[in-house]
Amino acid sequence: MSLPYSNVASLPIGSITVTIGAAAYRAVNWNYALNSREIRRNNNLGDRAEFQLRSEPTTGTVTFQLATTSTAVPGQGVVFTADGIGFVITTVTPNKPEGEFHTVDIGFTTAV
Repeated sequence: MSLPYSNVASLPIGSITVTIGAAAYRAVNWNYALNSREIRRNNNLGDRAEFQLRSEPTTGTVTFQLATTSTAVPGQGVVFTADGIGFVITTVTPNKPEGEFHTVDIGFTTAV
């Protein structure tokens, strides 16, 4: 049996705060991975001779909790920083109410 859900507006549902411009958002379901790719070079005998690791663009998704219904929804192309990494917003879904909470789903990639 699951625990009853308590929806208190003053209790944020996220654990990471992200500031974009003047607006602060709480990040929920923060999912991203730092991707890398290995390039191998073999010698004339086919043995591994050297390798190089290349960083690939990081992509991910996050749900932002809006402070109020009038909080601006960030748009595509907006840059923000989280975990010391710069990200660019690539996709934005419309607000979806979750009880008293207002959230928006964001897709992002690393800023170049």
